[in-house]
Amino acid sequence: MKRTRINKYGIVACAILLSLSKVTLAVDNVTPISIPMVANAQVFADFTDDIPAVLNYFTSSTKDEIIDFYNQSFGESIFQEKNESALR
Repeated sequence: MKRTRINKYGIVACAILLSLSKVTLAVDNVTPISIPMVANAQVFADFTDDIPAVLNYFTSSTKDEIIDFYNQSFGESIFQEKNESALR
């Protein structure tokens, strides 16, 4: 009877690759996030394939129009923070 030698490192490597392939399959089923935009938006950065989703765009809408738009889309905010460096 011939004995076959099994490399334990090969088994570990296969187990790791199998677990990674399952993660890849799970990630492939992710639906992109849909973020509403004001009507005149011109998108310059769209990172909505993953969470946290980010969508940056230029608009001629005023600050109050944008706030009203997102209040209508998502409801009133529970917290607001003003970033002064973004206004320069």
